[in-house]
Amino acid sequence: MTALVIRARSSLTNPLPGTPILPDIGSGLYFDFDARTLSLINGETVNAWLGSGPAPEKNRLLNTAQSISVWTLPTYSATDGPGGIPAVKFNGVNQRIRTTDANVVPYSGDFTVAVVGQGSAPSGVTLSRMYGSSPGSTTAISPAASGNIVFQQEGTNIFSTPNPGGHFVAVISVSQSKAVQMTSAMDSPNVLPGSFAPGYTGFGLGGSSGNVLGTQMAGTVSRVTAFTRALSVDDVFALMQAYRNEYGI
Repeated sequence: MTALVIRARSSLTNPLPGTPILPDIGSGLYFDFDARTLSLINGETVNAWLGSGPAPEKNRLLNTAQSISVWTLPTYSATDGPGGIPAVKFNGVNQRIRTTDANVVPYSGDFTVAVVGQGSAPSGVTLSRMYGSSPGSTTAISPAASGNIVFQQEGTNIFSTPNPGGHFVAVISVSQSKAVQMTSAMDSPNVLPGSFAPGYTGFGLGGSSGNVLGTQMAGTVSRVTAFTRALSVDDVFALMQAYRNEYGI
């Protein structure tokens, strides 16, 4: 029996033709919020939601609605997530949950966010807010009255795609030179070249950081994952496929 040995004269720095590129959807994890970890009773108010991961605890703790005279906290649903799993539920009227932004340690640099949920803009709301970092709407994912899912960066709409209805996965990955967006209804990611200033200064679910209503969301969130790096196009696609498979979306 003989063995074939192939030797290269120097380091191989690029994949050989026909060699698959191995995506990376694990490194650079910042936080991971999974509604399946909440120990609550169906219909109970979500007073606090602590995500896992290496981010400082105050950066991954949702524990306030802010402006409590206007906003209230969402509720826990044991079955409203994809496939009947748990989710955090927003009534479309005045519910949101946020980090206590004054306690957050700011992070500046490439950033990726993935959300598993379903939602729509309630009556009278043009652009609702499923996920939004703060202040300044640094990065946002919003179901819109138009029937689309809108991705925003620095308060500007940078990409819009039809809301598939029902549960979906949405991913936005931002570096200083481009943004990559994808939803579970798309066949491939969208890449938008540009000039961005990604980062993290806290975030909220279900509405903006404003003191008045107008961006509230009707729907649920089952998972929020963030990375302190910009995932490549291949990584975004792989993360999307992993979540679609896990949640049956």
